[in-house]
Amino acid sequence: MDCIFSSLAHQPIDVTDANAFAKPEGMAYFIPNEGPLNPGMKTHSETVYVTYIVASPEKVWEALTLPVFSQEYFFGRRVKSDWKVGSQVTYYLSDGRVDVQGKVLQSEPPNLLSFTWHVEWHEEFRRLPETIVRFNIDSLGGFVRLTMTEQHPVTMDEKYLDGGRRGWPVILSGLKTLLETGHPLPAFDLAVWT
Repeated sequence: MDCIFSSLAHQPIDVTDANAFAKPEGMAYFIPNEGPLNPGMKTHSETVYVTYIVASPEKVWEALTLPVFSQEYFFGRRVKSDWKVGSQVTYYLSDGRVDVQGKVLQSEPPNLLSFTWHVEWHEEFRRLPETIVRFNIDSLGGFVRLTMTEQHPVTMDEKYLDGGRRGWPVILSGLKTLLETGHPLPAFDLAVWT
């Protein structure tokens, strides 16, 4: 049997077992020019991030949807929504200004959350089209697989895509750290990061 070692589960994985690397149910992986995340929506760019978190799906859902959590791992931003399909989603900066607004597209606690994403705080970003952000939360026993997808319906300039590509890994690492340790990532200089 061919195996690789999974440090996360501390178990060997049978690489000859097709189910060992099964994609999350209902999830489409990013394959350039292979089609959109949401059927019927024309897309030009999708980026997928996957992380594994030692927490329950319910706790990850709370971290994604409650401001008491989001302000700890999302650069001080507080999220606000009732998370019903069609409802508004707003992320507030620490000074109270609106950072991001959107609309809930899918909400299936604690496993699936999808909403539109439109940056409001900066003039240049306000002219950009909405993005779709989707979180799939899959229980894997004592931990979860969190799959986050950012989908752009039109071709975007790389400078805009780069912000998400640099930001989402830090945000998701912060969420993971907060849930696993009870503490946010240590403060760091954003100028160095960007």
